[in-house]
Amino acid sequence: MPLADRGTLAKMPLPRLLLALWQESFSGTLSLSRERKSKRVQLEQGVPVLTQSNVAGESLSEQLAACEQISAEQARQLVEEARRHDGDERSAILALKLLEPAELVQALREQVRRRVVECFAWPDGTWQLERGGGLGEEAQPFRVDPLWILQDGLATHWSAERILGDLEAKLVLRPQPNERFQALARRIERSPDARALVEALDPTKTFGESVYVELSPARLGAAWVLAESGGLDFGEDSASADDAGGHPASGAERSEPEMEFVFESRTAAIRVETDAGGDDADAKVTLSAEAEAVRKEMLDHHERLDELDHYEILGLAPDARDSAVKKAYFGLAKRLHPDAVSRAGLESLHREANEVFAHIAQAYQTLSNPKRRKAYDESRSSTGPAADVNRIAQAETLYRKGEVMLRVGNFAGALDFLRPCVEIWPEEADYQGGLGWALYKKPKPDVAGAREHLEKANALKRDDPVLLFRLGMVLRKQGESERAQELLDRAKSLEKAKR
Repeated sequence: MPLADRGTLAKMPLPRLLLALWQESFSGTLSLSRERKSKRVQLEQGVPVLTQSNVAGESLSEQLAACEQISAEQARQLVEEARRHDGDERSAILALKLLEPAELVQALREQVRRRVVECFAWPDGTWQLERGGGLGEEAQPFRVDPLWILQDGLATHWSAERILGDLEAKLVLRPQPNERFQALARRIERSPDARALVEALDPTKTFGESVYVELSPARLGAAWVLAESGGLDFGEDSASADDAGGHPASGAERSEPEMEFVFESRTAAIRVETDAGGDDADAKVTLSAEAEAVRKEMLDHHERLDELDHYEILGLAPDARDSAVKKAYFGLAKRLHPDAVSRAGLESLHREANEVFAHIAQAYQTLSNPKRRKAYDESRSSTGPAADVNRIAQAETLYRKGEVMLRVGNFAGALDFLRPCVEIWPEEADYQGGLGWALYKKPKPDVAGAREHLEKANALKRDDPVLLFRLGMVLRKQGESERAQELLDRAKSLEKAKR
């Protein structure tokens, strides 16, 4: 069934909208609006090819300067020249010979990607479709794979909780790659985390077991794309529970699935009672025993949110094994996820359910990650160093977003995430190293600041080839050629040894 011609991002989030347009092979224009921001995306057969935007900071001159493809002075000249070409920056670039035609095409493709990905951060807004009026073969050079946009947009702007909530029903099913899988997988394998997910998929295990190995943004974005774009078929049964010896049960000994989301329908969760006279006006709705149990459990958790630590909210002992953490999370999600609470006839408690499940998800993300769990355990110990797990999680989220900006060459944009990340958690070498590199690579380099942070990073994490290389490049810029070459040679040697 074709999409309607208009709608809201609250009801159809942008990833779902773009996926539907791709699957429909839509050709025409998608208009997106939020407050005073507006963008127009031209699509050919469901593939974004050109964009227009009134959002500050999204001009081609600013993009090229941020990626250091042109200097600040050239960017100023470009703006002035564009005025002579009725605002057409493309004609101005060619007139000034700032880029070769092939480089300009690549820059325009990157502009399309950036402008669309940024809209993934819009929590609301409106969209409208104008069908027809395609560019045909003329648009071929500017095509940007919608699956790349989906993966990047989700990884950059959607939280782990939101992605997992969207995939909720499929996480407990077994994924079976179909004939489209390999072609789709090749289109998203652009990072180690995404490749690791593709390699980890196992038809004998649940989709969630493959996804939850590492909740990195790239892995979650890849999981969503694979699950929703049609590369996987999902079985009706979830993976079998482990037997007492820790091995999958089989044959007659197979037990019921240990992880299964089964939401009662709302009609099953409530019943109608009437007086003996049968007067419908006196009818009253009461919760079933199961729904009442959900209500009590959820409210008990909500009343004690400030008291419960991560182990307590999952109902675990501090020495619980990793498998127990996963099992506890799935069990609570089955009962206390906001959607489950609503389906149980408890819509009035949706706000409380959101607050409770946010704590449950945070507990799971912390305890399922060895590094974060260790820091959290130390923070609970009177002898261990103090560690605020909330700050760790916040810093890690900022770092992942900054890392994405570094990968696409937006070094100035990366600073917005990496500076607060280091302020929150200065003891992490990768955070210091990322900030130092962004300061060095931004349009107006801060070489002294870059050196300061990269020196700290190398002190915190010795013999890391990436950090050694970055510091070597900065020292070379400062004229310390001898030490710079030593660091670069050491980085090269370590990288070769890793291979």
